[in-house]
Amino acid sequence: MIEFVAKTLLILVLLGVFIISLVKVWRPRLDLNEMRLRFLEKHCKLNFSLQIVSTLVVLLVLLLAVNWIVHSQIDLRATVTSLFRPKQPKPISWVATRDPNKIYQDENPVGTVVGMVTEKGDIVSFQYLCETGKLKRDLPFQYRRQTLQIIDLESSALQKFIEEVGSMRENTLTGVVCRKLK
Repeated sequence: MIEFVAKTLLILVLLGVFIISLVKVWRPRLDLNEMRLRFLEKHCKLNFSLQIVSTLVVLLVLLLAVNWIVHSQIDLRATVTSLFRPKQPKPISWVATRDPNKIYQDENPVGTVVGMVTEKGDIVSFQYLCETGKLKRDLPFQYRRQTLQIIDLESSALQKFIEEVGSMRENTLTGVVCRKLK
């Protein structure tokens, strides 16, 4: 019986030494695995951060491009209203643009700007406004995204020869002074 207890104790001691040696041998590998996990976690965080930053940069560039297009290239109000208008017999573009040398009332061209245009604060002066047969002088009109109201004009003629253009123009207003409304 003492032999059995001695053998059992010896086996337990040897088993303990074996387990301790295993822990010492495997512990550096656990540390190495922990180091690998920490590296991968940092790398994934860095990769994720890089993805977020690059996505934000792309979105910023797209927003700036859309903002530039909407504010300088497309007449947004006319585009949206043309989408909801009933179909007309003539084909219309789904993107409405405006001629920079025209004046508009109710989204329709009602005159052509000829000659010098001067701006001083809230006052805009036109040398000539031609082809103004459909212009309602008592209502505001739009010129290059500005809403204007006529406050004074020098003269009005059904036909006038304009030297700058070298041709006759109909319904010509001369020396038109307007005030900005917006």
